[in-house]
Formats: sequence, structure tokens, C-alpha cells
Amino acid sequence: MRRYFVAAALALGLALSACSDAGEPSMPPSGDGARSTTAAPSDEQVIATTEAPSEDAEPTAMPTSEMEESVEGAEAFALEYFGLLIGTLIQPAEGLLLENAGEACTGCESFEGNVAYLVANGLSVPSDPTTINEVTSQVSGDTYVVQINFAQDTYWTVDEDQNKVDEYPGAPAVLMQINLTWHSGAWQVDSLATQDL
Repeated sequence: MRRYFVAAALALGLALSACSDAGEPSMPPSGDGARSTTAAPSDEQVIATTEAPSEDAEPTAMPTSEMEESVEGAEAFALEYFGLLIGTLIQPAEGLLLENAGEACTGCESFEGNVAYLVANGLSVPSDPTTINEVTSQVSGDTYVVQINFAQDTYWTVDEDQNKVDEYPGAPAVLMQINLTWHSGAWQVDSLATQDL
């Protein structure tokens, strides 16, 4: 379990099916009622989701009021959630990942457990090892599916004195799928899954 816990928290493809809601992410079938958009995130989105927080910054709850119910809104929310996943590893903070998670999101609970492990052991990841390559979004019925394709550099955990504890290999391409639904004026993460490409 220790071998892949941070990888699972970063969605980096090391034994991730054990920490996700579904084995392999797949887009819902296209057809009537389904729309899709594919675009690399803008420079502004990349900075917002991949830049490491400052030493004094702590992850905070996500601002969902500006992310309306639409494919674009779902994509914006998913990118913020991805950034939150990384932020809670750089500055470990428990509870934030579950604020927007549905009760059935076992992947969300697994990621939260990984953050709790970091907190309990005084560990963190010193910087963001991910680079987003492409984001694909689609809606089918009430489910909005966002897939984030990203690369990951080799990374490590460090203790409170910034000494390296464990090192983990990089991955050239990883896919994270976030399935979302709109509930009471806010996004909910129904499932979260990752796989190496």
C-alpha cells in the first residue's frame, strides 16, 4: 500500500485501479443528447491548476459559484478539483476533497485517505510534478465526464525537514476521468478513476 499511496493521490497510474471507482475510464457513448469539446487548457487554466502554492498558502474549498451547469462549467470544476488534489499533497489538508464528493465516490475517499496518511506521517510532496496536456469533456444524460490527460515527472515525498523519504517514477501520459453531476446549484464528483496511457 505504501508503494502507491501518493501515486494514487496524484492520480499517477501506479496501481491506481485499486484506488479508483472504475478500472479503466471510458467516455460515455456519443450520440443524441451528447456533446463533446476537446481543447488544451488555456495558459490561465494551466497556471491555475498546475502551479504549486506558496509556502504560506493552504488549499481551500473550491469556488463553485462561477462554474455553471454546462460542459464548460464541468470542465472548469474538474480542473479546479485536479488542482485541489495536487494542493492537498503539497500542503496536506484533510477534508477538502470530500466537500464536493458524492457518497458513492470511493475514489474520492481513497484520495482523502492518502492525504490523511501524509498528515499522520508528517510528509508532503514538495512541488507539483504534473503537466496537463489535454482536457476532453462530454455530457451524456445527467452525467458530465471530464478526462484530463497529463504527464508526470518523477516525484518524492519529504518529511518536515524536507528530507526525501520515498521517490516515485514518472509517467509520460496518465488519464484521469472525473464524472460529475449538478446538484442543488453545485457540482458533485460521483466517481474518479485514473489509468496510464
